[in-house]
Amino acid sequence: LLDHLSKRLPFATTAGEQLRDFVFVSDVAAVVLRALDSSVPGGLYNLGSGEGVLLKDVALAIVDAFDRRHGSESRDLLRLGELEYRPNEQMQYMLSMEKTVNKLGIAIQVPLLSGIDLLVAATEGQAPEVRR
Repeated sequence: LLDHLSKRLPFATTAGEQLRDFVFVSDVAAVVLRALDSSVPGGLYNLGSGEGVLLKDVALAIVDAFDRRHGSESRDLLRLGELEYRPNEQMQYMLSMEKTVNKLGIAIQVPLLSGIDLLVAATEGQAPEVRR
């Protein structure tokens, strides 16, 4: 999507009604490092925010973050609903972080909108402050 926005090209997508659970890469790294600690009980741990977000809302947030940085208007490039859902599309995918928080003592630190701002800035080689 960001590549399309920067080139001012339309981006066709589904209607975006799928719920997904997003986590920023720095949170992934922190959890993995904590899980490697020898004092941590072994096992499987979920990694997510614990909250579902509609893909269309994420796409719109990316467009809005891009437009804030560039002083542009790009929502018309996002073509929600132009693509069909895949056969057997998983419409809801969210994770419980309860075990991860309780056993590892670590939780997600980067909220979704801050992660989007960081992602948009990273494509330009800049890094804004993290909003918590």
